[in-house]
Amino acid sequence: MPTAKRRAGWRKSSYSAQQNGCVEVDLTGAGAQIRHTKIAASPVIAFTAEQWSAWLAEVTAGHLTGTNGAVTVTTAPGTWTVRSGATGATLVFDENEWTAFRLGAMGVVLKEQAAEVLVQAIKKVYAGEAWLDPSRSPEFASI
Repeated sequence: MPTAKRRAGWRKSSYSAQQNGCVEVDLTGAGAQIRHTKIAASPVIAFTAEQWSAWLAEVTAGHLTGTNGAVTVTTAPGTWTVRSGATGATLVFDENEWTAFRLGAMGVVLKEQAAEVLVQAIKKVYAGEAWLDPSRSPEFASI
């Protein structure tokens, strides 16, 4: 299985406005971690590479099933609450923050894919289908 590439610390989606909070991500040798940029001492939620890949598949498909093994996400109008199953750490994001994260995740997943893959993804999204094949998600953990 591919391992997560190391990056220079915490990053947030390029879709997030500089002044606004967002889901911040740190890819680690073991997988990934997330936190909230608006909270100075934000709790951190950790994912293994497999859990991260599964969660990205859920987020990008818009089907938050909670089968990723790391977190559950509950929603209320304009609010997404992410809760760690391991530690109970909870992060709450508003609609703009969650949308920026989801768009950023979609960009990461499709980054550097062949044109045919992008066309297929666009057609599936247009048809209302999930566009990330769960059997392929492990290969995206290394992006």
